Amino acid sequence: MAIITYLNYLRCWIITMRINAKPNVLNIVQIYAPTAKAPDSVFDAFYESLVATLGKIPKREVTIILGDWNAKVGNTTNDDHIRSTVGRFGLGDRNDRGQRLIEFCIEMNLCITNTQFQHHPRRLYTWTSPGGRYKNQIDYILVGSRWKSSVRNVKTYPGAECGSDHRLLIMKFALRLKAPKKPAKFILRSLEPSERLTFKTTVDNRLSNISKPTEDANASWICLKKHICETLDSIKTTKKDSNIKRKTKSWLTDDTWEMIQQCTEERMKGLQQDTSRERPRNNSSLP
Repeated sequence: MAIITYLNYLRCWIITMRINAKPNVLNIVQIYAPTAKAPDSVFDAFYESLVATLGKIPKREVTIILGDWNAKVGNTTNDDHIRSTVGRFGLGDRNDRGQRLIEFCIEMNLCITNTQFQHHPRRLYTWTSPGGRYKNQIDYILVGSRWKSSVRNVKTYPGAECGSDHRLLIMKFALRLKAPKKPAKFILRSLEPSERLTFKTTVDNRLSNISKPTEDANASWICLKKHICETLDSIKTTKKDSNIKRKTKSWLTDDTWEMIQQCTEERMKGLQQDTSRERPRNNSSLP
């Protein structure tokens, strides 16, 4: 579903497209901002309309904003204080419209993807003047900071014929979702008959050694819980490894395990016989 908002009095437009993608809904917002010759009031009205448009999109959905912003973000090497918004590879000199775009991104928690990846300058500028004298970076692709890690690469393709003085700008986006962690399941092992008798006898002896029972129910419960836990720990630590049943697959019977053991013993006998048959070294002294 696409919605076109044409702001005729501003000579710009905002196009939104909602794609029911998986695993998350994708919203594409295509814009054309007013030119640099437009007054500040026109830019203010444009950004107000864009903020209103983005406010209708749920935060949980992926939103990509792209188009001709008619703004130059410029060199971003010294912008460490806003590094989450811009990268280190901006191109050219920043103008007032570019500063306004950065402020808009900070306000809306957006990231400018063009400046996040290092490329040759011909892969960075997006517009060429007639005659090729001037080359600027005025087209940008914005994404929410939440989805910044899903952007793999952004660059222009100078060789693509678009029928325009703008270069084709492409972003590779691979959505990465963090799988929810499942809580570890606690497996409670039941006591064997012999262990039950030991547990009962030990707990009775511990409780009988208590000289004077307390009248506080909470204190009595804490004391009982302590003796039960300590008894279970002692049974667990004193249990021999021989009593633990071997974990075998269902299709391996006891007869199969006996045959495997016999094969192992026969192989070891064969190796010992081969070793005893080796010819002894000749240690006789020379005449």
